[in-house]
Amino acid sequence: MVGTVDSPSSNIPVRRSSAELMKDFPPSNSAIFFESLESNAHGDPVPSKFNQMEEIVVRYTSSIFADEMSVEDGARAAQEELSNIISCN
Repeated sequence: MVGTVDSPSSNIPVRRSSAELMKDFPPSNSAIFFESLESNAHGDPVPSKFNQMEEIVVRYTSSIFADEMSVEDGARAAQEELSNIISCN
């Protein structure tokens, strides 16, 4: 992170100890960020099949961005594979 008096850093480090090193140039919204950590904030559990879902989504979005398939075909193929591992029942 780089910041100066004229152009302060606008990134907020995730580690509070790193943010404390920025006392001369803290981002204006850093207090809101760190105060939210003191609230009742908590992490949500990862879906049980997240690794499988992520692999499918990454594979198809990569193919779409590489122009190996159209957005429509990629979305359709991803939906078909995701439907095999995800159930709303």
